[in-house]
Amino acid sequence: MGELFSIKHILNVGLSGWIGVLIGFVITFLFWLFRKFQNRKSVQRKFIYKQLQPLWQQNNEIFLDKPSKSDPDYYDLSSESKGQIWRSRVNQIMIPNHDKIISICKKNYTLMTASEVADFKEYEDHVASFKSYHEQKTQTWKYFPNQITNIFKD
Repeated sequence: MGELFSIKHILNVGLSGWIGVLIGFVITFLFWLFRKFQNRKSVQRKFIYKQLQPLWQQNNEIFLDKPSKSDPDYYDLSSESKGQIWRSRVNQIMIPNHDKIISICKKNYTLMTASEVADFKEYEDHVASFKSYHEQKTQTWKYFPNQITNIFKD
């Protein structure tokens, strides 16, 4: 073992042989680090996906409960009408959920794929127009991009 790293042994094997072995070790180590990072990234994405799902689900349930615009109750502003209850749930639950979703996504922006980044920007536009429609009574809004509910899903 003492002769393994001796000058005589290095001269016999050649410096290029030692450099090759060293490069092999470095490449193996870098590959191991890359795999470890990829596993960590995958675990983080799964955690975020699970964190977002209850918010998506709750918003979807409220949206599906929306009264039809052809229903006269939709325009009734009394506190007990279906329309007023739905608008109240939008303002008290849906909009804060959208804000939470955006906050979570922004904090984890670096974990998004390129297509998820594009979907997220579309979702942010939807939320801004949705808020404007419900808070400032504007007449238009952008439709909800359904693919956004799969963000961070591996």
